[in-house]
Amino acid sequence: MTEVPFDDAEEDGDGSPTRRPTDWQPPPAIRLMSPGVLKFPLYPGCRSRLILLAVAGTVVMLGLTIAIAAVGSIFGAMFGVCLFIFSFLLALCWSVVTAATLLAILEDTSEGLDVVENWPDAVWLDWAPTSLFVVNSLALSAVPGFLLTFLPIPTTVAWAAVALGAFLLFPILLLSMKEADSALQCYSQPIARSLRRVWWVWGLFYTTSAGVILAGGVLLAIASFFELFGWLIFVGVFLYAAMIYFRMLGRLTWFIEGD
Repeated sequence: MTEVPFDDAEEDGDGSPTRRPTDWQPPPAIRLMSPGVLKFPLYPGCRSRLILLAVAGTVVMLGLTIAIAAVGSIFGAMFGVCLFIFSFLLALCWSVVTAATLLAILEDTSEGLDVVENWPDAVWLDWAPTSLFVVNSLALSAVPGFLLTFLPIPTTVAWAAVALGAFLLFPILLLSMKEADSALQCYSQPIARSLRRVWWVWGLFYTTSAGVILAGGVLLAIASFFELFGWLIFVGVFLYAAMIYFRMLGRLTWFIEGD
């Protein structure tokens, strides 16, 4: 069978990429992070969720911003507290939905699908607990760097260590938890073995994901100069970068499982 590049599949009449043949094999590792991944959030299915999550996240951030400003006012203190609680609960719901959406991207991509088919459905009790995979992985990955904040070192150095620790450990912990099918088990022998056997693929993932994070950070900094649509741009850029990151993480998983 002739290999079809991951991002060069034929498209349906509506412009959406088609699903891969079931017997299609993973391409060489160098293709797992191909430039075409940058278009992934614009795929049908992804695009609509990107817009909805961006708008919902903007509403949440505006609510929190207004609430914090109102708390500082004598007459608006009660209103601010109520709005803050309401916005905080909405933020939790948004975080759960976002985490489940990103995990769906990771899981379907790891199965070799070019189009995500198993999005979270309306029965949130079935998929809400899966958000713990992302939450626990992110929290545990920040712990080593966070411990440095208690040492007599510059604050900027300590928090830079937190960011670096999260960057390096988050994908390892998340894939380990997913492989073990437990949000409480942060070690997986197959994932640990892959770090040694296919270290160059991991290096490729870290290099490309660092580029995505850096580009996203620059765009987020630019978004801070926009007053009216600042939050919308900020949340939109964050989600766009997150979708690309989990797409690449899914490809990495796909390669590891096929190794």
